[in-house]
Amino acid sequence: MEDTPQDYVQQKGIELLKRAEDGIMCLSSRLGEKDYFFGNNPSSLDTLVFGCLEVIIQQWSSENNSLARQLHSCTNLKQFCNRIHQNCFPALKPRALMAPAPSKSLWKDPSLWLWVLAAAGILCLQGVRVGLFRRIRSWAQTHVRN
Repeated sequence: MEDTPQDYVQQKGIELLKRAEDGIMCLSSRLGEKDYFFGNNPSSLDTLVFGCLEVIIQQWSSENNSLARQLHSCTNLKQFCNRIHQNCFPALKPRALMAPAPSKSLWKDPSLWLWVLAAAGILCLQGVRVGLFRRIRSWAQTHVRN
């Protein structure tokens, strides 16, 4: 019997979830007992990992979410998120990092927009630092017709 498109999507979703759970375990293993992934200070990798984990913690926490359960089982990653939050964003009022997400709409949460803006700002600064925007502009001038 041939699979339906819904079966295919469900199968791929399960595979992606499994990969994400494996990724969380790899991050936990790589971090170990250290404060940050590379050295004694947060790096751009630390901020990227924090942003991804924070979304899982804040927005997807529920008993029915295996990805959130996997993350909650990794004490070192929870401590890592708390450490980044306290050291890098002390002005922001900390949320209950390990509490279930509120039931209000994701897009109506003002603190989410602060995180989105902070992440976008960090990514733009990193892009400026590595000259990414200059490279994109150069590429566009050579490949896009006026």
